[in-house]
Amino acid sequence: MKALETGFSRPRPAGKAFAGVAAVVLALGVAGLGTPARAACDDPPKPRVDWRGCDKSGANLKGANLDSADLTSVNFSNADLSNAVLDYAVLQGATLQGANLKGARMSRTLWNDGRTCRRGSVGRCWVGGSGRGNQ
Repeated sequence: MKALETGFSRPRPAGKAFAGVAAVVLALGVAGLGTPARAACDDPPKPRVDWRGCDKSGANLKGANLDSADLTSVNFSNADLSNAVLDYAVLQGATLQGANLKGARMSRTLWNDGRTCRRGSVGRCWVGGSGRGNQ
C-alpha cells in the first residue's frame, strides 16, 4: 500500500518553535515594547505624565496642564498648582498639605482620598451632591 500524500510538512520539534518565540519576546522586552513606558520624575508637566510617587514639594506648577496625569502618591506639599488643569488626573494618595490649588480645574479628578471630584470643580474638589468639598 502506498502512503497518502497530505501536502503538509513534517512538524518541527517543539524545542525550536519555543526558542523562536522566546527570542521574539526577549527582543521586545529589551526594546521596551513589551512593557508600558513610565515617565521619570524630572519629566516636564504635560497631559498624561506619569509622576507616580515623585516628590514635587514646593514645585512651581502654576498653570500646568496635567490633564489625565497619573499623580498617585505624589508629594505636592507647598507646591503651587494654581490655575493648573488637573481634569481626570489621579491624585490618589497624594500629599497636598500647603499646596495652592486656587483656580485649579479638577473635573472628574480622582482625589487623594479615592473620591471623584464633580465636573466643574475649580479650586477644590467638590464631591457628591452635597455642594461641600473634601479639601
